[in-house]
Amino acid sequence: LLENELEGKKEETDKLTGENSSLAEKLAEVKMEMSRQLSDDENVQRLQGENTKLTEALANGKAEHASEIEDLKRRLREKDGSLIAQKKKTAESDNEVDKLKRALDSKEKEDVEKRQDAERVDRTSLAMLLKKG
Repeated sequence: LLENELEGKKEETDKLTGENSSLAEKLAEVKMEMSRQLSDDENVQRLQGENTKLTEALANGKAEHASEIEDLKRRLREKDGSLIAQKKKTAESDNEVDKLKRALDSKEKEDVEKRQDAERVDRTSLAMLLKKG
C-alpha cells in the first residue's frame, strides 16, 4: 500500500516537475519578450530623443539661414541705394562734362572767329599799306 502511495507520489512529482519545467520555459519566453519590448521601448525613446534634437537643430538652422537671408537682403538694399546715388552722381558729372564741352566748343568757335577777323584785318591793313606805298 505504501509502495502504491509512493508510486503515486512519484508520478505526481514527475507530473509537477514536467509542469514546472514547462512553466519555466514559458517564463523564460515571457522574460525574453519583455526584454525585447523593453529594448524596443528604449530604442523608441532614444530615437524620439534624437528626432527632437534633430528637429531643434533644423529649426535653429532655419532661423540662422533666415537671419543670414535678411542680412543679405539688407546689404543688397544698401548696395542698390549706393548704386542709385552713384548713378545720380555720374549723371550729374556727365551733365557737368557736357556743359563744359559746350562751353569749350563755344570758346573755340569764338577763338576761330577772332583769328579769322584778325587775319582779315591784317590782310586789309597790308593791302592798304601796299596801295599807299
